[in-house]
Amino acid sequence: ARLVRWADVALVSLKPADLPRYRLAYEDFRALNPAIVYLEHVPLGKKGPLGGSPGYDVVVQGMSGTAVLTTGRPAAKYSSVLVGEMFSVCSLSANGISATSTPARIDGSSS
Repeated sequence: ARLVRWADVALVSLKPADLPRYRLAYEDFRALNPAIVYLEHVPLGKKGPLGGSPGYDVVVQGMSGTAVLTTGRPAAKYSSVLVGEMFSVCSLSANGISATSTPARIDGSSS
């Protein structure tokens, strides 16, 4: 709780159902720090047949067949080509957070 009170940004990456159990839902953060920028990574989304399921890059690759397409091997193998995709997601998240946080840094507002 002390960390949340002074933090500008929070990034969580857990199953949506687990967030309230660990008091990591947006509402928990907002109650302690109304100006916090909250980013939640939900690899398989919150809705749909797999909504809320745990999802990691290797799981998504296996489910989609992407590893086979990019490696050309029928055996399950993690595709190193998609390592860049993981970094891209992190980079886009960081850029989004930076863009969102800038007004607060300049004038003290929260957008």
